[in-house]
Amino acid sequence: MKQKTALAPASDAARASGTKAFDGNWDVTLNCPASGKAQGFTRALAATVTNGVFHAEGQNPGGSNRLEIDGQIPADGKTTLSARGTTGASA
Repeated sequence: MKQKTALAPASDAARASGTKAFDGNWDVTLNCPASGKAQGFTRALAATVTNGVFHAEGQNPGGSNRLEIDGQIPADGKTTLSARGTTGASA
């Protein structure tokens, strides 16, 4: 599975100040449509960006459906993030 996600383009002021312009807490919505036999899903996560490094993770109660998303946010705010995780039994 490969999912591409992009942050909103940075303002001119944000570009001038570097990657720390995106530092802080972010609300993330991951939306994966159904494909073939795989069911689609939407998942909300809380993320942080620290020194331009994006990190979000979530896990359902009981330890199933774990997901981590990581990546570097450059000064222009455009990025490709890496997602990895595990799933539980199909519904």
